[in-house]
Amino acid sequence: MLSSVKAYKEFYFFNLHLCVRKFEKFHKPSIELLVKKIGEITKGNPFFITGDFNEFYSDEASTYLRELGIVNDARQVAKFRYGTQKGTYNDYTLKSTNDNPIDFIYASKNIVVNRFATITDHYDGIAISDHYPIVAEVEFLE
Repeated sequence: MLSSVKAYKEFYFFNLHLCVRKFEKFHKPSIELLVKKIGEITKGNPFFITGDFNEFYSDEASTYLRELGIVNDARQVAKFRYGTQKGTYNDYTLKSTNDNPIDFIYASKNIVVNRFATITDHYDGIAISDHYPIVAEVEFLE
């Protein structure tokens, strides 16, 4: 029955893992290539860029990406934030190794970020990864 068919929104999801800080000279060229491919692929549809940037919010590649004006940092624009807003790298310990996140969710400008969280739960004192997971609840603008 057609009445049971749900409408869907086409969007794109790009995930990256930039190399360690020792090779940060490759971060910006990597972002430049990614942005070029996003322009070729998305054709105006909403998109996300997520991943381990291996750099802080104020570092070159992250700053360059935001200054292009095509994305918002979900952590910064969320209407509601919960969980820590500090570092996301924990080195399998029970706390962040510093106050600066290196994992990000960037959403295109046609996406509204309602909630953002960094999940710091542990299982019997064991971290599930060397990075805390991050999550965003979003709405697509028409």
